[in-house]
This record gives sequence, structure tokens and C-alpha cells, in this order.
Amino acid sequence: MTVPPDSNYLVRLGDALSQLANVLLLGGQANESISGRAYRSGWVMTAALIDRLIWWEREHCRRSHEADVLRAHDWARRYPR
Repeated sequence: MTVPPDSNYLVRLGDALSQLANVLLLGGQANESISGRAYRSGWVMTAALIDRLIWWEREHCRRSHEADVLRAHDWARRYPR
């Protein structure tokens, strides 16, 4: 497998790993990242820690939550019942 040279691949890979960890380690929803869950659930200390670890993206957990919500809306629009 060849890895595309763009950073979008790495972002999608990181998001997928975060979603997997959310399910396996925390029993969360499959399409929600740990960062988004920390923001949504009000895990203030966890969100603050994650935001510090992802220092290059301002308000990472809030943005992750918004991305999770947009992804859910997009999924629902693409695959209506």
C-alpha cells in the first residue's frame, strides 16, 4: 500500500484511530472521536489535556465535536431511511 503524500490522509488516519480507541477503550459511539466526546460530555480536564497535546490546532476538542456532528449529518443526508 502506498501512502498518499498529502496531510489529509494522516488527518483521516488519526481520526479513524481516535474513533477506534473511543469504541474499544471507552465504549463510545463508532463515529465519534475521543476529542469530540470529551467536549460533548463536558470532560473539562480531559478536553484541556487533549487541547494541550494538539497545541497546533486551537480549540481542538470543540472543533472535533463540530466535525463529528457534521459527519453525522452528512451520513444521514447521504443514506436516508
